[in-house]
Amino acid sequence: MSAPTQTFAVVRQFARWALRFYFRHIEVTGEDNVPHDGAVIFCANHQNSLIDPMMILCFSGRSVRFAAADILFEQPVLGFLFRRLAAVPIRRRQDHGGGAVDNSSAFEALNAVLGEGGAMGIFPEGLSHRDSDLSEFKTGPARLALGAKAATPAQRVFIVPCGLHFTAPSRFRSAALLQVGTPIEMTPDRMGAYANDDRAAVGALTDDLEEAIRDLTVTADTWETIHTLDAARRLYQPEGISLEHRVELARRFNRFFPEVRDEPDVAAFVVRMQAYMDTLRDLGLTDREVRRFTDRRSRIVAAIKLGLSTAVLTPVALIAAPLHVPLFGFIGWGGRRFSPRYDVIGTTKVVAGTVLTLGAYAALATWIGLKHGVQVAGAVVLVLPLLGWGFAAWYHRVRSILRLSRLAAARVVVGPGLFGRLGSEREELRDEVDALITRHMPDEVDRLFEPVAERTED
Repeated sequence: MSAPTQTFAVVRQFARWALRFYFRHIEVTGEDNVPHDGAVIFCANHQNSLIDPMMILCFSGRSVRFAAADILFEQPVLGFLFRRLAAVPIRRRQDHGGGAVDNSSAFEALNAVLGEGGAMGIFPEGLSHRDSDLSEFKTGPARLALGAKAATPAQRVFIVPCGLHFTAPSRFRSAALLQVGTPIEMTPDRMGAYANDDRAAVGALTDDLEEAIRDLTVTADTWETIHTLDAARRLYQPEGISLEHRVELARRFNRFFPEVRDEPDVAAFVVRMQAYMDTLRDLGLTDREVRRFTDRRSRIVAAIKLGLSTAVLTPVALIAAPLHVPLFGFIGWGGRRFSPRYDVIGTTKVVAGTVLTLGAYAALATWIGLKHGVQVAGAVVLVLPLLGWGFAAWYHRVRSILRLSRLAAARVVVGPGLFGRLGSEREELRDEVDALITRHMPDEVDRLFEPVAERTED
């Protein structure tokens, strides 16, 4: 298997642009945890198909080679990209009739990467999924790390745990977070244990890796639990905190909830919280809208800001619309229609959307070049991405205006006191969350944010 080609950086940059366009906001934390020297195996949770390796490939700070199912190399677009990113094809039993498969050449390539002090990525869960909890971890990363250190003792070898979080993985212009955890080095103690009992050492390292990744992700026994606790987290969190802090708060809610869920006051709060969520769902509202627009002045300010920014972007959107309305519409429809699983929708939109968009831009530039010359075509090539970005920004603001209109309609149908009643219920629930945290939080755990009452006084 050849090393990354000269086009590696170019393909990675295109992938970075595609992710920056698809996600409205990408936050990366813990970059300082990535070792600059030595062999590194990046390991992360796996809930968003090919977007997960793209995030690590683009934002980890190292040139990362990934292992990928060999059948993906047979697809024209993905095969083209994977070969230029020097991905390593892995034969999976489920893709080849369930029988024995030979991956000796693949493991030789991966071991060669580590032996040369390179970086590779692997997902311990194996297949991507959309379950509410982590799948059972495979021992591959631990075996690779310990084996690489045993083969080249002078080489430092690390496993770097990562946590990936997407606010809405299949929705255009949502947000994403990559958290890089503390590296796990193959120390002399680990290698001594490996020499004495390789199976036990691999199992212990796999358990440590799972614990590290679990500390970087938001998991629970069911999606209903995650949604309910996430709603409680939104009530409690201060204004304007980063995505990293939002995820950390959600992680704490999910970590400690199983220990107190049977407490009478906690159980009563969950029932009341779910009733509040049901009310919002029936009215077609979100908690964010209740929080932002309970105050009439906030609604007016938001409407003015949206109106002005939309007005500025409208001329750009009108110029871009003939090309981008059908293009984005087809990408959105096709992502849902042709994705085999829910966890692949985001990947389909990013990969197919990038290919279709670049193809449409190239076709239009070629046609204009034939009509008006190379210089005009060159100008079009430069302008089209800006038009696409402007159209996406305009579309996002139009959706916000439609939500404001829906709020106004809800007030007309339900009555002018709607937001006052919902706002009062929200404040009572927020105070109740704060009281539950004070009452049940373990003494050894530091509070992430100051109590609600102290924030209100400030």
